[in-house]
Order: sequence, then structure tokens, then C-alpha cells
Amino acid sequence: MIKVEIKFSETNFIQEENIQSYELIRNLFETEEKEFQERNIDYINTGQRNINALMRAILSDWLMEVSSQFGFKRSTYHLSISLLDKFLSIEVNIPTNRFQLVGVTVLIIAAKTEVLL
Repeated sequence: MIKVEIKFSETNFIQEENIQSYELIRNLFETEEKEFQERNIDYINTGQRNINALMRAILSDWLMEVSSQFGFKRSTYHLSISLLDKFLSIEVNIPTNRFQLVGVTVLIIAAKTEVLL
């Protein structure tokens, strides 16, 4: 049996770290809720001039193939699509030659969150 001694100063630090983590997560959820309320649902028809729904569907299929080839979880794919939609609703006039780059970038970001979680 291993005996672990924790001094009061260490427990105080752990409690403060938990409070900071809680505040960070709460802030992230509040920001996400605000962005959810302000999003442009019809961004393909109203904001994007160079990208249409068919191009998004083709990119989504390609992202699914890449996700399965690299063995990512399905949640990683769904997060990448969510990030793609968020980016496309905010950023307008994305050139078609950069669209796949945007797709692989959101997949990398989603994969990083899979590793962290």
C-alpha cells in the first residue's frame, strides 16, 4: 500500500485549478450558445458565392473517407462538419481552390480535440 501525503497548500492549488477549469468551460459554453443564436443557417444560399451545397456534400464525403482511413472516431467527423459549417457561416467568399484546405484543417482541429479528450 502506498501512502500519499498532500499538504494543505497543494490541495488549495488543486481546488483553484478546478475553479479555473470550471470557469473556462462555463465561458466556452456561453460563447458557443451565443454563436449558436447568431449563426446564419442558410449560409450556402445567402453568404457563399463560390461554394454550393453539392460541393459541401462532396467535401463531407471525402472527410468521412479520410476519417475512416485514419481511424478517427465518428464524433471527430461530426465535429469537423460542425466546425466546417461554423466557418462557412462566418467567412464568406472562400475560393473553391481553398475549400478542400478548409476541410482538412477542420478535420485536423477535430482530431486534436479527440486526442485531448
